[in-house]
Amino acid sequence: MKFGKTIGVDEAGRGPLAGPVFVAAVFFKKEPYFTAEIKDSKKISEKKRESVFEKIVSFEGSLFSITSVDHEVIDKINILEATKKAMKEAIIKIDNFKSKEIIIDG
Repeated sequence: MKFGKTIGVDEAGRGPLAGPVFVAAVFFKKEPYFTAEIKDSKKISEKKRESVFEKIVSFEGSLFSITSVDHEVIDKINILEATKKAMKEAIIKIDNFKSKEIIIDG
């Protein structure tokens, strides 16, 4: 990841049969001190995820957004399109597609 040039995007909620899909986007203006702790959220404990989340949102030089699309929209446009919609909204909130690179997990 190129800090200061890359947005990272990930989703949650695509697996369940019902409910919203959530997307988070994060941009670090400089390399965070906790880089080694940023891993696949499914491979770390809930306590560790919460700790890393707090570091991300409080780190000077980070921009982040969290968006969701509810089940009614998912039913109308399907889960893939709903996920793309949420990703676009999350990215626009922090960057409006000005970054050179966007990395999407998945």
